[in-house]
Amino acid sequence: MHKEALDILPEILATAGIKDHIIIGHSDGGSIGVIYAGSPHTARLKGLITEAAHVFVEPVTIKSIQKARKAYLEGNLKKKLERHHGENTDTAFWGWNDVWLHPKFIHWNIEKYLQRIQVPVLALQGRQDPYGSLAQLNALSDKIPDCSTRIIEECGHAPHIEQKKSILKIMGDFIHLYLPS
Repeated sequence: MHKEALDILPEILATAGIKDHIIIGHSDGGSIGVIYAGSPHTARLKGLITEAAHVFVEPVTIKSIQKARKAYLEGNLKKKLERHHGENTDTAFWGWNDVWLHPKFIHWNIEKYLQRIQVPVLALQGRQDPYGSLAQLNALSDKIPDCSTRIIEECGHAPHIEQKKSILKIMGDFIHLYLPS
């Protein structure tokens, strides 16, 4: 995630000629957004929206990722993911699963980036997210100077899918506030 946030994302933005921007990231993508927003690469960053971002590892996260591994190997999770990842399904799944379940990853923590973030942040978290508790949302709001949080009721790990209409409205309002057209 650090490589994506500190090397690849700034290169993509520069190559594409993107100036003022808001980063939107879900799950690990939200964590990448946090690292990026707390880095020195953010001169044109106007805001950050995270959905179910992780800033540290929790037991609930590990337990759910272990369940996902079992469902991938023994259930129909692989088939469900193939709709989104096609031929790259194994690479995407194992790249994610193996990292999070590696014994040394339990110490992963990006809280040091939070207080460095100088742009407005909107942090969203589903109340029933099996991959992270509201402690993730609390860490973001406690340590980022300008952070609005929303707990999404009746929602798990993917607010943009599970509560699409309301999430698009919430995100749209934030974007229009900080990056007017």
